[in-house]
This record gives sequence, structure tokens and C-alpha cells, in this order.
Amino acid sequence: MENILDTIKDYPIPDQGIYKVTQYLFDLIHDRIPEIIQNIPAEVMIYAITGAYGVTRGLQYTSKNVVDKIIPGFHDKALPVLERICEFGIPAVVLVYALYDQEGFTYWAYSKQLDNLGILFAYLGGVIAAEQDLQGRSKSEF
Repeated sequence: MENILDTIKDYPIPDQGIYKVTQYLFDLIHDRIPEIIQNIPAEVMIYAITGAYGVTRGLQYTSKNVVDKIIPGFHDKALPVLERICEFGIPAVVLVYALYDQEGFTYWAYSKQLDNLGILFAYLGGVIAAEQDLQGRSKSEF
């Protein structure tokens, strides 16, 4: 039986699109912190959750103050739907991918553990921000 590491070593490492952007942003901060705390899971977790939370809150702010002026009602009607779609759609896409391409998913899951930890915490940061927005909306409706 072949070792999983032997199987995945031949796969190309994705180096395009959002991967390049996130890697650039990670390196921008990573190169400025003390070496003693570099490349540990806590570093990746903190960057991912705070980055995703900040981006999501920024998008919510932009939705309310910019997009809503261009498309009236977007912030109150469309954004909550988009937030729910993302909350449940992202894990659904991962599940469908795991069922569709088991070898590709295995490579993705085992190739870079810190990247996957970052992806998980980025997802959680986005969900936290979305839930705060949705909870704030439900309280203001009463």
C-alpha cells in the first residue's frame, strides 16, 4: 500500500488566484513578527480569523454605506441571504468536492496542514461576523 505522502507529492501546488493574494498578505505580516512565533498553528489561526472577520465586517459596512445607495434595499434584503448562502454553501462545496474527487480532496486535506487550518479559521471568522450581523438585524426588527 502506498503512503499518502508518496501519493500527494506529485500533485502540483496551487499557486494562482486567491492563493497568491492570501499568501502575499500572510507573508507581509509574517516577515515582520519575531521568528519564535512564526510557523506555529496559533499564528495562522489568529491571522485567518482576524483577517476574515475584518474583511467580512468591511464588506458589510460597504454594503450598507455604498452598495445600498446604488442598489436600494440590497443591505437589508440581499445581504442576509448572501450571508446565509456563504455560511452553508462553503462547507457544502467542500463536502461535494470530497465526494466527487476523493484523491484530490485527500491531497488538499493532507498537503499543507497550516494552510488548511488557516482556511478553517478564515471560514469561522467570516461566520462569526455574518452571525453578528444577522443577530443584530433580528434584534432591531423587534
